[in-house]
Amino acid sequence: EFHISTIIDKFMTIKILNFKTIIAWVFKEIERNEGLQCLYKLQWEILFNVIYKMLARSDSVKTDLRKARQKNEIESIKKLEKALDIVSNEEKTMFLLIFKKFNKLLNENGMNDDTLRMDVIFDRFRQICRKYRMEIESYFFQICLLYTSDAADDLLCVDLGGRRIIKKK
Repeated sequence: EFHISTIIDKFMTIKILNFKTIIAWVFKEIERNEGLQCLYKLQWEILFNVIYKMLARSDSVKTDLRKARQKNEIESIKKLEKALDIVSNEEKTMFLLIFKKFNKLLNENGMNDDTLRMDVIFDRFRQICRKYRMEIESYFFQICLLYTSDAADDLLCVDLGGRRIIKKK
């Protein structure tokens, strides 16, 4: 009997499913689950597996590029540099998508006063940030620009998504 995470892993490996589809599904499942069902590990396990797969792919291309440079294989170097650009952009897109999804979840759950659910979601977000700190830091500047809007000139009046917070008088 196959576990759903194993099936998704296989589909991702043979490129039937891409990371965007899987991340969208994972967060849809988390949003759909009420209360403490967000504690279930399956969705989080799948999300961490997607991140792992993407980073492993990036590492593989970097290793191949390093070997090609050592052997001075000009054609291979050009191909692998192009592949590394593609993989790096996908990795950056993946982290940005995950951050957007967490931002949406945290904003929605913060308004519902479900503090335990919000704590679980925030802990998972923190876990990803800690575990993949080096990878995330390499995209930090771009992430900051994405989450900054014209409202960012007044930091006390801007939420995590860069939206202006309007205080009622």
